[in-house]
Amino acid sequence: MILSCDTAADKRVAEKVTVVVKTIQRLTSVMRLIESLHSFYPGVKVIVVDDHFNITLPSPEQVKSMHRLWRVFMNKSHGLVKYIKLPGNAGLAKGRNTGLKEVTSEYFLLLDDDFVVTSQTNISKMVDILDRTDLTLVAGLKPFVVLEVGMKTCWLQNTGISCFV
Repeated sequence: MILSCDTAADKRVAEKVTVVVKTIQRLTSVMRLIESLHSFYPGVKVIVVDDHFNITLPSPEQVKSMHRLWRVFMNKSHGLVKYIKLPGNAGLAKGRNTGLKEVTSEYFLLLDDDFVVTSQTNISKMVDILDRTDLTLVAGLKPFVVLEVGMKTCWLQNTGISCFV
């Protein structure tokens, strides 16, 4: 389901932006990210760089199951997702740099694998700012962070903390 309403802006984002995601065998999170991205910005290319090394969690069976789901997901991605599996633990910087070497679009967007695109994620505005100015970097920031602490939900905003049961 496509939730975005500005198809001209969506098309411009798809033409100008490639998203690079670094992960460590968290393909379920990556799938959620890509599905949310494509619900607002269909056609955006994504490069996923995955460190692939022996870890105890998740279990080997969970990893195999996750990779089966990932293969099905990739078959439905219409060529918009490129997957790069790195041997061993390359780390965040090397993984992102590996992904950046594959970018052919004018701009790139680095996202963490647990990010979810929402109606407040305005990639079009970032592209517009880069197109209209001499800036070489545009960054975004969440206005608040939600934490689950025991039985309480806490919102951290600016310097204050509010907790509600």
